[in-house]
Amino acid sequence: MPVLPRAHVKKFIAAISGSFDYPCYNKKMRLVSRITVHQNVDQVWEFLANPLNSHKWDKSIARVKLQDPGFVKLGSVIHTESPSGKKQSFVITQFEPPTLFAFKLLESSLFKEAELRFSISKAGEGSHIVHEINLTLKPYLFFAFPLLLLVSKKALGADLGYLKKALDTFAL
Repeated sequence: MPVLPRAHVKKFIAAISGSFDYPCYNKKMRLVSRITVHQNVDQVWEFLANPLNSHKWDKSIARVKLQDPGFVKLGSVIHTESPSGKKQSFVITQFEPPTLFAFKLLESSLFKEAELRFSISKAGEGSHIVHEINLTLKPYLFFAFPLLLLVSKKALGADLGYLKKALDTFAL
């Protein structure tokens, strides 16, 4: 049986424990999806920048709770719960009405980092929405990168389809 050099074994153990910063274990993933909708920029902002509307178009969210009641602003913390009961928390990292907001996942068993961003711009009589997700997998999941990339792109496209339908039924 071949014997691995001690240095390789140490790197492997460190990588699966999450304490090693080797480039092949820090796969960054960037997903971008775009849609154009009939609503103007202000209408899209009113709907999309309100986290309490998230469950109306993001099927991974069943409930949303704001840490501080009132208007969302830079630094606001938002707690979500999935239909299966999984809880996540996010902090607003950019908030520039009515065109840009971003939020960062505070803790995850899958991702070392995750940031989601929405950009809204005028497109004729309607608006163009760009949804960008930047993810860094935890080291022990580097092997799942291709599968996650494929599944995530499909899910992101589906979410934007649901967003378009939700905006069409949103009473402004």
